[in-house]
Amino acid sequence: MAPPSSLRDGKATCTLRTRPRQHWSWPVKRPTSGTTHFRRCCPFGVLIYFVLSSTVWAQGSADGTQPLAKGELSAAELKATLVPKDIQVTEKLDGQPPLNLVFKDEDGTARNLKHYFDGRQPVLLVPVYYACPLLCNITLNRLVGTLRDLPWSPGAGYRILALTIDPREKPELAKAKKAIYLKELGRPAAEYGWHFLTGDGKAIKSLTAAVGFGYRYDPKRMEYLHRAAVIVLSPTGKITRYFHGAYTPPIQLKISLIKAANGTLGSKKERLWAFLFAFDATTKKYVLDEGMILSAIGLMVLFLVGLVVMGVRRRRAVRAVSAASPPN
Repeated sequence: MAPPSSLRDGKATCTLRTRPRQHWSWPVKRPTSGTTHFRRCCPFGVLIYFVLSSTVWAQGSADGTQPLAKGELSAAELKATLVPKDIQVTEKLDGQPPLNLVFKDEDGTARNLKHYFDGRQPVLLVPVYYACPLLCNITLNRLVGTLRDLPWSPGAGYRILALTIDPREKPELAKAKKAIYLKELGRPAAEYGWHFLTGDGKAIKSLTAAVGFGYRYDPKRMEYLHRAAVIVLSPTGKITRYFHGAYTPPIQLKISLIKAANGTLGSKKERLWAFLFAFDATTKKYVLDEGMILSAIGLMVLFLVGLVVMGVRRRRAVRAVSAASPPN
């Protein structure tokens, strides 16, 4: 079919009908394609995947055990060193140890405990004694292995206080022990964040009683009977968590430090990740908080749905404006 024609100045001209131009005016924006909507929503889908995969991975890693290091004894070989049942580590969560107690560091400088709590960094308290023939060495050796897997060094995010329970031990022995474990850790900056303390009997008993660490000297065996524990304290000195035994998994310690720091340790992603865990009093471990995870996923899904609804409404508004625009 030939296009319509008209007579202008005695000449035939051909007129083609075209679609009217669309006028775009603020605040209406051009409609976005499905690809654009996908690009906008894709990061949130990736976030959901990250949350699920990282938390599942962490759940599996948190229950892991560490193989015995060279020179360490198996559980069967440790039967000869069993601790009497009346010697226990009694948890005193939310307790506040007396920070006015005075101890000497590895250099022989006397300071009260408050000196080590700066209000920003959580503190790990590790009761041991430096001449211990077995358990204390295993505890400190395994603690070094755990610290290697943490992204932060002692003194740069948290502090460690190793405390002898033997009042006869002097700073010279503490300094020698510190040199050994700093060499094993391999992080020179840790020298300023990991201290080995000694003190008199009264100060030691006051602190160990405040944190619930039981021990007793056995004159027949000429050694102290005690259990192994790592105690986590907040930057202000409040007891926030106990880890029983000679080994603390790195994931467990990392979560406890982030939570104890109350927003001052770790990146935003790490703090969000730690927020998804809750401490299980039965297993004495951090486990995934299913309710929190479902709530987080639900909020993400609602946000995605909101984006889609907004996109659909905006596209309809653009079409309405285009249909109402007069042709040229």
